[in-house]
Amino acid sequence: MPLLPWASIAMFLIVGAFVGRAMCGWACPLGFFQDALTSIAGYLGLKQRKLSRKLHYMLTCMKHVVLFATLAIVVSVGATYAFSRLLGRRYAFSLGVCGRAPYCVICPAPVLFATVPSLASTLLSGTALPELPFTFYIGFFATVLLVVSSLVTKRFWCAYICPLGALMSFFNKFSLLHIKKKQSKCSTFCRGHQRDCNKECPTGIEISRNPEPSSHPECTLCSNCAEACSHNAVKYEIG
Repeated sequence: MPLLPWASIAMFLIVGAFVGRAMCGWACPLGFFQDALTSIAGYLGLKQRKLSRKLHYMLTCMKHVVLFATLAIVVSVGATYAFSRLLGRRYAFSLGVCGRAPYCVICPAPVLFATVPSLASTLLSGTALPELPFTFYIGFFATVLLVVSSLVTKRFWCAYICPLGALMSFFNKFSLLHIKKKQSKCSTFCRGHQRDCNKECPTGIEISRNPEPSSHPECTLCSNCAEACSHNAVKYEIG
């Protein structure tokens, strides 16, 4: 049995236990790309919209649906391998990339950082474009959705679609890295008018009403709220 899948799962659990969703805020290339699009939108004078609280909570459930569908495919393929190795190979082969890595079908990262640069290089070299599989167009549609939605609102993909973020969110309450508020320094005026920290949160958390924002499943520990707080009431803590 190959060790790579189990090693990947172990690393995922270890990272989640230590830093929660900090990977989403600091290391995810798609997160960086969306932040860059937000900056471009500001440079072009495009005003990004903030979704209503009700719509925000409704759409937040969507990434958990994507996560459930991804896990269902993984479990079904894994069960097939367990019950019949021969049948499992045929089943996984018939599913193609859907069987090996189902989320990669809709994830924009392979298209954005691998396929598109490769196609651009091919065009510049003057050679004919290769025949593209159907799964490419699914990923391409997801990439278009990522770009358009990121120009409209901050980190749409992270907040409402990404199943990896949904999975990592379960670690937020147990991770060693925290963002907490010192109530003695938190201004009543700020809380009443929902200023600064709330406006800067890319995932729509009500920082002003939460004594430990990082315990919220949507927190990516990006530290925008800490940087925006003029009273230094929001701080990173370890342990």
